Amino acid sequence: MENKDNIQIVCDYLFEIEDIMRELEIEINNLYVCQPDDIALSVEKINEYRNYTDELFEEVYKICDEDETGNLRKAVKAVCDRKEIDDDFCNVYEAGQEINAVAYRIVNLIPRVSDRLTRQKEKTLQEIKDNNGSQSAHASKYYAAVNNDLNNYHFSRKSRSI
Repeated sequence: MENKDNIQIVCDYLFEIEDIMRELEIEINNLYVCQPDDIALSVEKINEYRNYTDELFEEVYKICDEDETGNLRKAVKAVCDRKEIDDDFCNVYEAGQEINAVAYRIVNLIPRVSDRLTRQKEKTLQEIKDNNGSQSAHASKYYAAVNNDLNNYHFSRKSRSI
């Protein structure tokens, strides 16, 4: 396959990855505001997006392996200066930079979302403890009944028989 064809294919993959990562960013943002019951669904979607982008990147790197110069991989990773990239790989480099920008925003969202999920977990655990400790809780009633019955039984020396 010709180098220009590879560049176009890689660009198409990178544009698709960028779109998916933007959806991923939206879903991670959703984790910050969604209802507790929807957290599992959001996490499932996030994992699907991640798996799909991993598959696409795998395809991109297979194509990059075909480039003997290494310029295509260098442009895809976009970790160097623009002036270090040949003009033929300009579109690939820019697509890689867009992906890096979305990834950077996602990385900055994660601590905020993680904090929210930790607070939600603590709140839910406290609600469970409060519900189980209240007088209306079934577990509390059984616990109290068992404790009262056990405390009422005592065996004196006179009542014991062997």
